[in-house]
Amino acid sequence: MRRRFAFVPLVGLMLGIPAFVAADQNTTQNLVVLADPVNNTPFVQDGRVEAVAKLGDRIYVAGNFTKVKNWQGSSPVQNRSFMFAYNVTNGQIDTGFNPVFSGPVVDLVVAPDGSGVFAGGAFSSVNGLVRVGLVKLDPVTGATVAAFKAATSGGTGVFDMDIGGSKLYLTGTFTKVKGLVRTRLASVDVTTGSVDPELTLALTDQSTVGSLTPWIKVHHLDVSADGTKLMLVGEFGAVGGIPRSQVALIDLSTSPDSVSNWSTDKYVSLGYRTIATSVSIDPTGTYAVVVATCCPAYGADGVPTVLGDHAARFELAPTGLVQPTWWSATPTDTFSDVTVSGTAVYVGGHFRWLNARSPGDSTGAVFRAGIAALDPDNGVPFNWNAGRDRGYGIFDSIVTDDQYIIGHDTNAVGGEWHPRLAAFPLAGGIVPPPVLIPTLPVNLYSLPTVAGDVVTRTFDGAIIGAPAVTSNGDWSWVRGAFTNGQTLYAGSVDGKLYRYTFDGLTWTNPVDLSTRTDYVSGSSINFSTVETLGHVAKGLLYTRTGDPRMYWSGFNLESGIIAGYAYTVAGNGDGNDWSTARSIAVVGSTLYFTSADGNLRSVALAGRVPAPLATAVTLSGPGIDGIDWSGQELVIVD
Repeated sequence: MRRRFAFVPLVGLMLGIPAFVAADQNTTQNLVVLADPVNNTPFVQDGRVEAVAKLGDRIYVAGNFTKVKNWQGSSPVQNRSFMFAYNVTNGQIDTGFNPVFSGPVVDLVVAPDGSGVFAGGAFSSVNGLVRVGLVKLDPVTGATVAAFKAATSGGTGVFDMDIGGSKLYLTGTFTKVKGLVRTRLASVDVTTGSVDPELTLALTDQSTVGSLTPWIKVHHLDVSADGTKLMLVGEFGAVGGIPRSQVALIDLSTSPDSVSNWSTDKYVSLGYRTIATSVSIDPTGTYAVVVATCCPAYGADGVPTVLGDHAARFELAPTGLVQPTWWSATPTDTFSDVTVSGTAVYVGGHFRWLNARSPGDSTGAVFRAGIAALDPDNGVPFNWNAGRDRGYGIFDSIVTDDQYIIGHDTNAVGGEWHPRLAAFPLAGGIVPPPVLIPTLPVNLYSLPTVAGDVVTRTFDGAIIGAPAVTSNGDWSWVRGAFTNGQTLYAGSVDGKLYRYTFDGLTWTNPVDLSTRTDYVSGSSINFSTVETLGHVAKGLLYTRTGDPRMYWSGFNLESGIIAGYAYTVAGNGDGNDWSTARSIAVVGSTLYFTSADGNLRSVALAGRVPAPLATAVTLSGPGIDGIDWSGQELVIVD
């Protein structure tokens, strides 16, 4: 199913302990959905929505609510005991689907063959029949499916589920399933409910933090689309006796299921309890995005050592201790939910701003109230800015073939009345602009760093063609430039980044990307200090005047927003000194750069990381072909 961040009623509320739930449908979308919600989602009148699932033209909704109504203002209120279904096309509540639960439902997931809908929660009976914590329902009538029985015991129920092949993976506070010992984690057959002997890994409590009571809880689990990986996040310190603080990857391809040789140390609590609240594996099974609440910590270099109040992407292929590909901070607020659609990473929570340099520094942050869409390659927000009354957060979300649907705890989404349930349409959504990295042969433009002619030369990687003048002007204001197709980006001496339309001769239609109405305190990069600027791996690769280091900051081509945090990719004690570089340009997987000595050189790029300077190849310069590149700004056009 999907993810949610919810206080489990009864036990959760009495103890003041948050319970997080979720499940995935692993649907791929090729657009960023519209920020304007559809008008016809039903109104949930009380409580909160904690689970959403889709089967055919039905959307199933669950939570701790008791009253719902159709979206038309004159519609009568209907009683529902914690679950209902509605038609995705017209938004009308299905009057024929009305299961009766004795307690709240906190998760839903659809059987892989469409034969039923699994509901997990803190209940002991469904439709008058004994069903403790887990039930399978007929998807049309809501009747209890008799063939499936998997009663839990020793706790308050099932809080999270997901499907992998013919298995239903579940977690909660239970200690047994059908009388067999399964401490807070189990899998059962989707048809019969028989307990799977392959998954017997025990979860061990993490150490007491301050005055907080120890607690074992998987807040969210997610199974990859191919059924080979299971990722857990929550409050635990070990899985199967192997240390794993709050995040663990389980290998479902082994027999029995085993803890993968994959770990992260970014969720170790310090002083307060950092909580990894939700995780979403992308539809291809390549990476996962984890979100968390509370209490980050930072090293002397500004790199977070604890990813509280962050969203972070982790690759799943590496082994050993894995570091995040990117992280994105919200200043002093929290994340509760994440869903990866392939094109976007949708996040929800109590946050007001995203993209901060750190929770203590709002530089680079943009206003995003309670909901946002991030670029999965760099974590930088799209322009998408629906906004919602923040409340506690989003408790569940799914991406389907035509919508992004959220369950939450407030009334307004996108400036409209959508109490506790909202859906965003895919049709008419945003197509993110493609990244167009030049490939050889190219046209190499050189801008003089003083007033003068722009000169272009053909370049095939070895031979530099004869110069031709294309235009002239005063280019002393430029602090690095690069192109993406017919769009040119240039840093300026005024500290800003500008976007232009570029036809190979002239720059037109300048747009100031550093001054946005949604910035909290401005762009994270002061371009007046930038010496060189290029674009690679969906980010800005740059150096600063007099600084030996090279940096990379995520950059969203659609929104023009720069990541709040800059990653050092070279020159940080590795023996490389980039302070003499005067311009850079990326062609394919090669970085070309000019230096103060007037030479043009190249080094290989591995993603966003340049090879050591010792491996650089000198291609042109005063002593080779008589060209002095020291006063030139490189711009390469495919």
